[in-house]
Amino acid sequence: MGLFRSGDAGASFQPSNGSGGTALGLSNVTAVAVQPGNSNLVLAGGPGYCSSGSLSGAGLRRSTDGGATWSLVLNGQPNDIAFDPAIPSTVYASIGGSNTPDCGVFKSTDTGATWTKLTNGITAGSYSYLRLAMAPTNRSVLYALVQTSGTTGALYRTLDGGTTCSPVPTQTTFELLGSTATEPIVSVPTASNSGLQNEPPSTLFHSPPDAVPR
Repeated sequence: MGLFRSGDAGASFQPSNGSGGTALGLSNVTAVAVQPGNSNLVLAGGPGYCSSGSLSGAGLRRSTDGGATWSLVLNGQPNDIAFDPAIPSTVYASIGGSNTPDCGVFKSTDTGATWTKLTNGITAGSYSYLRLAMAPTNRSVLYALVQTSGTTGALYRTLDGGTTCSPVPTQTTFELLGSTATEPIVSVPTASNSGLQNEPPSTLFHSPPDAVPR
């Protein structure tokens, strides 16, 4: 259980969970990201450590030594982590989960050491799931797909790296968004799909190059 790392392109793996007071402390890892250009800086998060059939200690952890030691930097269950490829000291994380009191999208400008919650535009509340994706053609454009409860959800978009966010109207199953040269087309299943939390990011956010509206 926990996080494993390969140094030979996936031919073999070794655990990278640390030990003692600086252990990762996660049985299940739901999100992991490595800083571009620095393979020793890793962010990993999950719903906690399983003991006697229950999970505790959900949070986002940070390692600066390739997983040998870890520190807790955010409470709650991370769903997605996205580094800015042009400014790798900037990173975003979505925190959700039915037992997480402080859900939302968070931003760090110091490689994940400290975090600020983005509150300008995203409705406050407790989210059962929150997916996050950065537009591949414009790092200032991010989408947050929120599942509030059951099959109720909403899609948000920022065009300025999280300074402001606004809701995006969705249709019954899929919505095609974006028509500019800097913003991709994004195909997003809404929460009414009843399988939101099981969808990988690649199917939640997809930008086919030939689908730009004319």
